[in-house]
Amino acid sequence: MVGLRVEVVVADPERPRVVAVELPAGSSAQDALRAAKVALPPGGALGRHGRRLLPQAPLQSGDRVEVLWPLVRDPLHARREQASSRRRR
Repeated sequence: MVGLRVEVVVADPERPRVVAVELPAGSSAQDALRAAKVALPPGGALGRHGRRLLPQAPLQSGDRVEVLWPLVRDPLHARREQASSRRRR
């Protein structure tokens, strides 16, 4: 049985890192997190190449599993506030 080589990318604002793991064929994103010893943060999500990924989704060799932190502030709301403050000047 041929194994999978997968990267787990942790987008932690305090300590971003990349962990390369080898997994058996048929492994899921959750298996990759366990192998990398990474926990999904509360309110966080998983992604693969910029698209949302479910923990039970099967992986292929070469995949990059991204562990994403929740947004601190809504970008749309922040832009509106910024534009509003510029108009007041």
